[in-house]
Amino acid sequence: EDRFRQIVERSSDVFYRQNIRTGRFEYVSPRVTPVFGITPEEVLALCIEAQKAAIHPDDLPGLLSFASDLVEAARKGQTNTEKEFRLLHGDGEYRWVHGSYSLVPDESGEPLQIIGALQDVTERKLAEDQLRRAQALLKAAMDNSSAGIAIADAPFGELRYVNDAGLLIRGGSRDEVVNGVSVTRYVASWKLLDLDGSPLLTDDVPLARAIKYGEACSREFIIRRTEGDDRVVLARAAPIKDADGKVEAAIVVFLDITELKHAEEALRESEEKFSIAFRTSHYA
Repeated sequence: EDRFRQIVERSSDVFYRQNIRTGRFEYVSPRVTPVFGITPEEVLALCIEAQKAAIHPDDLPGLLSFASDLVEAARKGQTNTEKEFRLLHGDGEYRWVHGSYSLVPDESGEPLQIIGALQDVTERKLAEDQLRRAQALLKAAMDNSSAGIAIADAPFGELRYVNDAGLLIRGGSRDEVVNGVSVTRYVASWKLLDLDGSPLLTDDVPLARAIKYGEACSREFIIRRTEGDDRVVLARAAPIKDADGKVEAAIVVFLDITELKHAEEALRESEEKFSIAFRTSHYA
């Protein structure tokens, strides 16, 4: 008993035992003081209403339902489960906790006690919230970008995301040109051609090179939507690497520069005509 008590009291988790029938706490480990700013004696003195008052109002209904479901699950032999909620700290601020629970039955097999372990996971929850916000902002920016954007997962290059602008440049539905398309199908699915009209090789596609070789690269090429409806694009791709430098995914941003190419060609033709006219007039 002394050995197990030392393990419990030295753990970073807060352990407790609660009587299901009375709702009162029968034991709380000393760790509750540095983690939640309240002494074990204060916890043991909490009545049911005081316990409810310590739980965030938005989490209380779900936690009460969870407690009821926990007892019913115990009667069916399922005695272990987990739950996250916000708990009032001694400083007056709410902190997120992760609770793991086991039920102890009485001699007749009915649930008698809850054995719980609580972890303060506030920092993790805050980090997750910040990550979700950053992802939402990034997705909104990509969704509303006028440039085509595509993201593919390593190592096989399955397309994970193509924004609406990318689908508009390519033409066709998401099922046709995104779902189930990997690095070996980029050229065929997207009908990618070199500027001379010949089909690109897989290793010529910037997104494929970023996935396969971890290279940041760019290239102009043609997307043939239908015969006579070619779109010239400028694509820039870059790998996305983990902390160890391993390629996890790659992203490509591609711009439709068809009209720019037409304008450049018209300008060249105009300059050539002007040059010919000037030389002819000068010679005359």
